[in-house]
Amino acid sequence: MSRILGAVQTVNPNFISQEYLSYCQKPYENLPNLFETLPDVSEEQLIEVKKAALRMDFNNYTIGRLIPDRRNYDDSHPDYIQTRRTILKRMIQLGYEPEKFQEIDRGIGSSSYYDRDVKIDRYGKKYSWIAFYEMYGWKADRELLDDWRSNERCSDVSIDPTFPKVTNSWNPALTDIFTDAPNDIGEWIVNGPAPNYLDLLKTQQITENENWILLNGFLQEDSKTDYREIFTFMRGFFVANEHVPTISEFVCNKDYLGNNALPQIPENHYKYAGEMVLGSTFLNLNQDVSSLVRFDEWDESSFLIEVPVQSYSWESYHSSLNQAGGIDFPNPEICQRLDLKYHNGDPDLYDGHGVASIFRTLKSDIDNLQGNLSYLRKDLFQKYLIETGQTFVWILWGERGQNYKGNEEIHEYFRTNQHLHKQVYVWKGDQIVKLD
Repeated sequence: MSRILGAVQTVNPNFISQEYLSYCQKPYENLPNLFETLPDVSEEQLIEVKKAALRMDFNNYTIGRLIPDRRNYDDSHPDYIQTRRTILKRMIQLGYEPEKFQEIDRGIGSSSYYDRDVKIDRYGKKYSWIAFYEMYGWKADRELLDDWRSNERCSDVSIDPTFPKVTNSWNPALTDIFTDAPNDIGEWIVNGPAPNYLDLLKTQQITENENWILLNGFLQEDSKTDYREIFTFMRGFFVANEHVPTISEFVCNKDYLGNNALPQIPENHYKYAGEMVLGSTFLNLNQDVSSLVRFDEWDESSFLIEVPVQSYSWESYHSSLNQAGGIDFPNPEICQRLDLKYHNGDPDLYDGHGVASIFRTLKSDIDNLQGNLSYLRKDLFQKYLIETGQTFVWILWGERGQNYKGNEEIHEYFRTNQHLHKQVYVWKGDQIVKLD
């Protein structure tokens, strides 16, 4: 709750009256204790509810997360015994009766076995989840969980309450790379051209009146007439101007830029989409990772570089209501410094002048294009560069290859790494300059 209220106050500092702010602090003593008025039930009833509703994993692992210093399958731990009894009593208080739901739960369990694409929980499991979440919150507010869980969002969280929408798609105008290139698949892989995506690094294609600067992206193109294919990672970084030559030299000398050769995009699996704009001032989750990292993660003396985006990596299995994982938002530092806002589930962020950042998935009419691109409005991009004293570098790299539908043997063409392509660009005086 404290994180939700923190997010609310960033949008509207006056939303909560000062006189009520004290009610918004842990352990929320003004709220009723749900576990003080539990019904008196027999041991037989508790055993019956446990047997009907709790399966092995929930009984051991899920409830076990609520118990500090408990080993798995230790059913004799005093706190575990009491916590499980409290959860079972709360389920009964909420209305769960095994005989009432036995038949329908049997049907749900049977149908879910045959249809794994549809997640339908038994009623017994629904009641157990409700009681579990209430107990988790009660213990968390009173700091009764393991210390290492104190800043962790419950991994069993179900719905992202900020309800992000599935992203908008875009089919940008691209320079044709296939028509004048070799048609033979071997010649294409070894001697094909590098793509020209300069018009995607800075573009006016998305909106008529604004220029947009690419922060990060990935793009894969397939030939319309055969099985030639090319993909490109378009990685952007904020960096001190003095380190640009080092980066350019590194890219030139490094054959393969995959396998974490470049700093990785921070992934947030348990941040809500609406929290992505919030920095550590408002959130202190264990899953948080810094946008400022060493260029060479294995060298402690390496200079620092800023990854401009963060990935909303919410996993779709949590709930069928949230299928929008994989959105790249500007990093928290950009969002905080430029006062960017999350609005109504939109993957685009806003400031006082309108749309401030844009995220688009790529799609063509004939499905020969896929990927995604993340942009920041040019005036905000320049403002951030000035205020942080940095410049911006794009590292584009990828491979030419064969579409999965092709069946030619192509492994021999990869031996000399001639299938790889790479380019480096830098922002200089309102222009994008390609580095040799």
